[in-house]
Formats: sequence, C-alpha cells, structure tokens
Amino acid sequence: MTPIDDFIKRQLDISRDDPPVPQRTPAPSPQLAAYLYSLVVRSEFRRTALDQETVSDIHNKIHRQMAGQRPIQFSIPFGAYKNWRLRSSPELDWAEVFNLNYLIRYVLPISVAYNPGVLLQYSYNDHVMDRVSNIPLEHQRRYVTGFQRLLSMFQSRLPPNIVLNLVRINDFYSTDAYATELEQNYASTASTWLSKYPSEVRARKIASAHHNLMLNGVRNLARLPPEELNDEYVRAAMWCDAVDCLKERRRFNKYADNIQLVFVRGPTLSLHVGVCDTGSIHFWAGTGIAEVRKDRILQRILSRPNLDSLANTGSLASVCVSSKLATVSANLQELLLWNNPSLT
Repeated sequence: MTPIDDFIKRQLDISRDDPPVPQRTPAPSPQLAAYLYSLVVRSEFRRTALDQETVSDIHNKIHRQMAGQRPIQFSIPFGAYKNWRLRSSPELDWAEVFNLNYLIRYVLPISVAYNPGVLLQYSYNDHVMDRVSNIPLEHQRRYVTGFQRLLSMFQSRLPPNIVLNLVRINDFYSTDAYATELEQNYASTASTWLSKYPSEVRARKIASAHHNLMLNGVRNLARLPPEELNDEYVRAAMWCDAVDCLKERRRFNKYADNIQLVFVRGPTLSLHVGVCDTGSIHFWAGTGIAEVRKDRILQRILSRPNLDSLANTGSLASVCVSSKLATVSANLQELLLWNNPSLT
C-alpha cells in the first residue's frame, strides 16, 4: 500500500486505538467528569484559550449529561453549501471528509471513557442561501444530500456510542414563524446597521459577503455598476446576520445541551477547534488537499485564491484515488497533492 493509499484509507477507517486512551469508568464520578472535561478542551484540538464563562458552561453541560447518563453533545453550525468559487461546487469535496475525520478523532477518546458516548451534530439553515448569498436552492440541496450520505458512510464505521446528526434549524419552527423571524431580524439589522456593530466588525462581515455572494446565481449581479454591487454586498452581510440571530439557531447551538464547536476565534460560549489537521478555512468555503511532507501526509483545506497560488508554483498534482467515498461525490475520485518544498 502506498502512502497515499494509506492516507485515503485512514480518512474513513478511524482506529479506536489511535491514540490509546484509558478504559471506560464504570460509573459517574467527579474524577470521570474532570477527565471528560480535559478531553473536551485538550490543546491537541483546541485553538484558543477559553474564558471563564465558557469553562463553566462546558463543565455544567458535562455534569448535566452525566447525571442523566446521556451522551456528551456537540453542535457544529455550518453553511451547508459549497462556496461557488470552488471547482467542486456545488457538491462537497475532501474538505468535508477531512473535517469529519478530524472531529471524530476529537470525540473518540470521550466515547471510550464514557459509556453513553457522544452526539456530534452539524446544524444548518435551509432555504436561505438564495437570499443570503444569491445561491440557487438546488445547489444547497445537492450539497446537503451529499453531506448526509457522507455522514451515513462514516456512521456505519463508528462504534454505536458515537452518533452523527445533521440538524435542520428550520424544523424547530413552523414555516410561517421561521420566515417571520428571519424578516424581522433583517429589518432590525438594516435599521440599526451603523450602530449595531463597530466599523471593523461591519467591514469584516461585508468582506465575508464579498467572498460568498454568488455573482451569477439566482440573480445576475455580475453586470451591476460598482455602487449597486457594493449595496448588494452590504445587504448580503445583513441577511447573514439575520440568520445568525435566529433564536432557535442560538438556542440549539449554545444554550441547550450542546457544546458549540466553531472554527474561528471570538463567538461566545463556544470552543474554538481546528477544522482539520492544518489550516483554518471553513470546510464549506475551501477545498481539501493532501499536504505531503517528508515523514507524513496531512489534511489541509485551502481557499480558492490560495489554491490557485499553489497551482501557479507547479507544486500541486492531481491523482486518481480508489475509495468507497467516491460513491458520495465524483469530487472524491481524485485528490490534489501538495509537495510542500519547505517540509520535504
């Protein structure tokens, strides 16, 4: 088996013995609670320090779940679409595989130490990306269908006390209530935009809209004059904020029993973790490649500009791969390899 073949195999087949962890504790105890907390916040996966409010929140959620002999629950809010600039769009690619593999390795020791195990839940908002980022709803449907297939493929290879879920925030509302709250959130944000956030926060949100707004999607925005296009970016940023502020979205991800996992620094009551072995690009906004080093191969997720920059250096190569993952998407029939010249 070649190193690449081994790398591909290890993405789907994750060993419970790597790394070895202590055997399960037979009954709840303060020692077990402390040990589970240490696993949840371990620096191997955590990217930034925790504030005291988040520390207390994680402790409380672990204790509540243990008291009811329920799984330790995690939520991962994500876009549930593929950035339109990527060649793999609108379907998933190796970035999604890497993120699932990475987070399963993160929770695996918890499932070994704690009998009720782990519930890992990816949450998303449906039927909004046409309004937020001008992305056709069919594109999101294709992505979500593929992501659910990917979850099912991983689930079939996991121990029974690790459960993967895809949670649709819309389902916590009636159709009318969802639409009403979203419209109200947008109207509120639009009317208070200049006072709601400092200028640097608004600039960051608008920059994100520049990256995500599809120019030729539901509407053709590509030929708009610069002033009108700038207005579209601001509106997209405000619609994104309206989605983020949905009460049921926030309740599920951070105020219920879930420990919220995020891939960026900053959100309150959240644990900032890596998105894969290396890099910090959101997996739905980047392409997964294999970084080939002298002694190992690592997962990496790159944005379209960074990927194009690497391609221009001639250090990227595409290889055909054989894996059951290819049944999820044709994008998983090949893998980009980056021979990192500084580390080989």
